Amino acid sequence: LTMTLQPNLTGQSRKAEIRIVCGDTTIVIVIEQKGTKEDGTTPESPDGPDVSTDKLITKIDIDNYTHIGEFDGTDIVDFTYDDQKRLTKMVITKEDETSEGEKITTVSTIVFTYDNDKVSYEQTDVEDGVTSPYKPTGSITLDENGRAVSGTGRDYEYKDKVEEYTFTYSLEYNADGYLERSVRVEDADSEEERLTWSNGNLVSVWWGDGYGTSNPDAIDRAQYGSVLNKTNLDLNWIIALNSEGFDFATGDTNSMFPMLGYTGKRSTNMVEKIIAWTGAPKETFKYVYITNDDAFPVSITEYYNVAMPNEQTDWVKDNIYRVTYNK
Repeated sequence: LTMTLQPNLTGQSRKAEIRIVCGDTTIVIVIEQKGTKEDGTTPESPDGPDVSTDKLITKIDIDNYTHIGEFDGTDIVDFTYDDQKRLTKMVITKEDETSEGEKITTVSTIVFTYDNDKVSYEQTDVEDGVTSPYKPTGSITLDENGRAVSGTGRDYEYKDKVEEYTFTYSLEYNADGYLERSVRVEDADSEEERLTWSNGNLVSVWWGDGYGTSNPDAIDRAQYGSVLNKTNLDLNWIIALNSEGFDFATGDTNSMFPMLGYTGKRSTNMVEKIIAWTGAPKETFKYVYITNDDAFPVSITEYYNVAMPNEQTDWVKDNIYRVTYNK
């Protein structure tokens, strides 16, 4: 078996796994190329975390709490993978209670499809056995480095009546492989977001003009701790980066594609605090982590600041995410 590799001039390392199967025998060959730039130098930015390709997230239990800190039930998210360890399905089970005390179970199934340079998903919701006709979707096109460069999506607004809307977006990366700009188009409206990175972490996103001389720009910020962001799915995007600015930063507010790792290099560490622009900067969320012996998060407690901007911080427990792995 002879393999010829082209030079890796992307500025970031890349890894491939080749499986050769003959009868009951399987040979696995792992190839990793360190990245250099076209001038032969290596990137000055820090390397990203050593992301797990073997230890997979299989389940997340989400314990919910009310605004006064009382337990309010548990949602369950199950993850399924194919033999290439790609996520193929997420199943989210939620149980709500009506004002009359009736239990209502909603199961949302998100199915992922991989086709050469395209990745897509479709979500189907079933509420008390009735399948919704409204199916949110998303699709991206990848460049030669496996990064999303454009995407499309369909979603719904639930007002007096259900309104469907579609959108497209484009993504741009800097020389070090980090996402630095996104442009989303919905109907005739175009929205730009600009992302800033420091020490290998996404620290802010500019998402529009503010108002007044003291708040000229709408900027959401993130602060990080020492816990490494090395799980196979990027939990920052589906748990912590949940302000309005971060929601739209990668084009699709469901954040499925950054969770899967298709929007460039990920942050090195896990988010500890979000400072969102809500007419003025405000500390909105903070996160406390418990890790196992291998330094993987097994519990993430989310606290929400119920105070108004410029008031004394008042943290209330919002959710606890309990993460289960395959090993």
